[in-house]
Amino acid sequence: MSAASLLKAVESFLIRRTSIDLVEEHYILTSALSATSTVVDLGANLGRFSGELAGRFGCACVALEPAPENVAKISRHPRVHVVAGAMGAKAGKGKLQMADDCTANRLTFADVGEDTGSISVDVFDYHSLLRAAGVRQVDLLKVDVEGAEWEFFDSLSDTDLRGIGQITIEFHDFIEDLGELRRTWQVYQRLLGLGFRCVEDPVHGSYNVLFVHPALEMPWGDHLLLTAITVLRRCAWKLDRVTRAIGSRLRSVIGSPDPASVG
Repeated sequence: MSAASLLKAVESFLIRRTSIDLVEEHYILTSALSATSTVVDLGANLGRFSGELAGRFGCACVALEPAPENVAKISRHPRVHVVAGAMGAKAGKGKLQMADDCTANRLTFADVGEDTGSISVDVFDYHSLLRAAGVRQVDLLKVDVEGAEWEFFDSLSDTDLRGIGQITIEFHDFIEDLGELRRTWQVYQRLLGLGFRCVEDPVHGSYNVLFVHPALEMPWGDHLLLTAITVLRRCAWKLDRVTRAIGSRLRSVIGSPDPASVG
């Protein structure tokens, strides 16, 4: 077993011993949720994430979804406040490029209504959404906004981020035409710099990553295990960088002509 595989195995072992659960492909820390918690679900799709948290824990949920056909299908729950619209770095109007797969819809700010493959949608920034929903405290933020996540995080201040208990994110850096892997790492570094603990899916990586505020109230066992997982994540990243550097060096050496054969 390679060192990277061993680190992933240990991380998976530790995750299973925390209160981290998988809800609709998103990690959440369940020990920090209760009927007094507020969840903001960005990119609610059919509302299953919000619906499950409202049902299991009694959380008050704000489910933001831009696609009208999805909004119409969200099961109404007394603890889920559905808002029709998209999340962006600034509030206003946007154009939602519709795809055959509703999870691949994309938000742009081009002139609205110019083509049949798009619809006009209301766009909220973080603060305008909280005002519209009457939310003052965000205990859990889910971010699944189909490629708009980097601009969204750029729009938040450090104070905004420190006010959130946990953030579960689906980064879309696996989509080649977005090509934003570097910006994903910048979000990681920023949140880690603010003291958040990072729980990255050992199999799917940044497709499912959870950041937990250092001051979040939770059992001591979860505190210790989350700290250990974050340390393992840092070790895994460093090992990956070293491996890449060695591989790059070997390729450059192997690909270089033999000086003895030149001339």
